[in-house]
Amino acid sequence: MGVVLIVAGALAWIAVSFGLRTRAPKVVVAAVLAGSGALLAAGGLLVQDGVTDAEWILTLSWMAVAACLQTRMMLGPFGKPSPVSGTVSPRR
Repeated sequence: MGVVLIVAGALAWIAVSFGLRTRAPKVVVAAVLAGSGALLAAGGLLVQDGVTDAEWILTLSWMAVAACLQTRMMLGPFGKPSPVSGTVSPRR
């Protein structure tokens, strides 16, 4: 079960990072990235023995935040790009 969660979390992360990051609203992108990071972390914890409650809490919460931060730092902002202010539209 843990390996399935790792694969599902990684595939969701990649799909959102490269496919929906600039097409979907910012809140949706951040929520799905946080969920995929937590899913990835849960899979990693399930394949280990003797995981404590504190490790579950810290790992899931950190990976939810880290997935968003990593994607934002490496690939750019979430959401649709805003038009640059002050640009002149071409003449027709």
